[in-house]
Amino acid sequence: MPKIVDHDARRADIFKSSFELFAARGYASLTMRELAQALSVSTGTLYHYFDNKRALFQQMFDWIASQDAQAARVEVPAEVPREQRRALLKAFLIGRAEHLTKVLKLAVDFQRHHTPQEAQEAFGGLLRTYLDAIAGQMSVEGREQAQVVLSLIIGVLMHHSFDPERVPLDAQLQRVIQVCAAGGLL
Repeated sequence: MPKIVDHDARRADIFKSSFELFAARGYASLTMRELAQALSVSTGTLYHYFDNKRALFQQMFDWIASQDAQAARVEVPAEVPREQRRALLKAFLIGRAEHLTKVLKLAVDFQRHHTPQEAQEAFGGLLRTYLDAIAGQMSVEGREQAQVVLSLIIGVLMHHSFDPERVPLDAQLQRVIQVCAAGGLL
């Protein structure tokens, strides 16, 4: 009897493991052969699911964004009062800071080796998903306002990753949320 393979689950497993490998080594330093070996699959298996490394990488980022957005819908429900959502957003970001920082650093690493258009193709879905999640969960009016909020969050996460002792994440996120709330963004 042929083996039944859950392709969506298999793809998700590949994304999870590949993300950790890319985050540890960088995009440019991994080949499909090395990925396959580290994932304990054949290169044929990887090529069955993905045309090339860039396709795997782009689909991995889209999958990450959808997982993060789903988690935000659960952890920061749009139905609760705005003040409570702000506190939940802060807790969500603190709880996922390490993961989100890996995503950001990996995106920067990829962009260093590619054209702006290639980076846009790789991360356009991720950014749209994050912007939609901010707009939907936090009731942010308009795309431009969601972009401001996302930019501030990215800035705080990156700044904290460079200097965690002098940039306490909790206090910085609290300040960003307060500024956004005062400005009518959140």
